[in-house]
Amino acid sequence: MALTPAAGRFQSDEHGEMQGSIAAHLLDAAETDEEQALAHIRSCPSCSELARRLARAAAAVPLSVDQVEPPVDLRARILARCREARSPR
Repeated sequence: MALTPAAGRFQSDEHGEMQGSIAAHLLDAAETDEEQALAHIRSCPSCSELARRLARAAAAVPLSVDQVEPPVDLRARILARCREARSPR
């Protein structure tokens, strides 16, 4: 059992793991089953609230930096470096 400080009560290990992976699910980077995670988030008020707050924060991230166009030759330079690294020395 894991203690959730905000709620002040014991929760199952599974619930604690789910809380820890909500951010990963919102960023499409989770390794756990998405349907299972969504079902838990829908049925759990604390995880639903956490998901809502994290989604708002994640949506604001792209707005916090200026969009920059990469140099035109960037792809060619990267591929050239990769070819150099692969070639026998």
